[in-house]
Amino acid sequence: MSEISNKKPEDPYFPLEQKLLQIGKPLLNALIIAGFHPYVKANKWGEARCHYHNFALFWAILNLFLLIIGETFYTIFVYSPVLEKHTKGFTETFTYGLVTYSAMVSFLILKALSIFKYNKHLKFWQLNVRLLAEFSETSPQFDGSSEPMISYLDRTRQEIRRSLVFGIFLVVFWLNMTVARIQMTVGLMDASSHINALIYIESFIWNINFSMYFLFGLFLGFYLKIYSICLRVIAVEMEKIVSAQTRGSFPLHTNFDLSPRPIFNSSCKLEHITELLEQCLKAYLIVEELVLSFNRHFDTELFLTFVTSFCMIFARTFLVFYVALKYSPTELIFAVGKTIVYIWQIYHVASSCSQLDQQVKEIQYFLHRIELKGLPTYMLTKIDMLALRLTTHPLTISPWQFFKLDRRLITTMFASMTTYLVILIQFQVGDKNMP
Repeated sequence: MSEISNKKPEDPYFPLEQKLLQIGKPLLNALIIAGFHPYVKANKWGEARCHYHNFALFWAILNLFLLIIGETFYTIFVYSPVLEKHTKGFTETFTYGLVTYSAMVSFLILKALSIFKYNKHLKFWQLNVRLLAEFSETSPQFDGSSEPMISYLDRTRQEIRRSLVFGIFLVVFWLNMTVARIQMTVGLMDASSHINALIYIESFIWNINFSMYFLFGLFLGFYLKIYSICLRVIAVEMEKIVSAQTRGSFPLHTNFDLSPRPIFNSSCKLEHITELLEQCLKAYLIVEELVLSFNRHFDTELFLTFVTSFCMIFARTFLVFYVALKYSPTELIFAVGKTIVYIWQIYHVASSCSQLDQQVKEIQYFLHRIELKGLPTYMLTKIDMLALRLTTHPLTISPWQFFKLDRRLITTMFASMTTYLVILIQFQVGDKNMP
């Protein structure tokens, strides 16, 4: 739990964390309800000292324990008997197994990681607060109280709140679909009233947790959007430098005489541009460290999310076609709904990564347009080194270096999925189980 206790308000860490908590507090509150991540409580005054609340840890462990017990019960008493009620070929059995066990294993692993890594989550939060405070101190333009930053942060806060409101409707819809599906499942089984009651409980526990799965994508996107905002502000400042060099003038407040019209001095202008470039480069290196730390911290979660989402979307798309011809509208809506959750999850994270990539490209673009004539040698070296780094090793999110996360990855995934679907349908035709 990140608790805010009393501290001197002049500490730069305090106002910055207050801003982050103001943006992300509703999301972090929802995450603790879902049993995913530390709970953050912001009091009126105080400092950012992260403590994982005992109740939050207890609830996360209890939630994971209930899920493990529930899915073990489902595998033994529900999945196998229902599967035996239908005559299924190898392809359909394989697809159902892929859907069931991929969702089960990946979801439980993500829950377990949120418990085992809770200390690391707190340290990562503290790292973000510290480095973002350094970012704010780099230049007045980069301060969290500046007009551009306030505008971007407020936009992010509104986006998170809209997503959470939509999530509430998603949870309500999912509960209604769960009740309808439980009744269908119980009707296919010749079980006692006690087993039927346990089926109801297990289904509610699983589907309530799954309906809040989208929160994990919002949590990852929260950090990525903050980084994109910082990069955006840097790009805007570099664009101003390029524009000033192009116009041949720069608004200096320290270089004027007593006449009503300012008299610009080229040497002072060059010194000012050099100072601004120094601030932009330093700010970029801070954000780069944040992004690389994010990549290292969430590499397992990102890899697991995208790989299992691909398997789930692929398998459930096949089942949607199959269910559309064989089963009831309730089963069809249930299958389509779960597919949409996985699609939205990877789309939201990939879009946030694409926004980050776009801001890095803008910085690279303005970096190459800077007029280098007259700049000090050390500044020329820094600009050349950063330009080379952005060209050879651009700042991206790449879990375990297997693939780069952006919208193009989704296009590639769906293209591959189409090929696999054709192969799977051919196997299904070979099984002679088409309705």
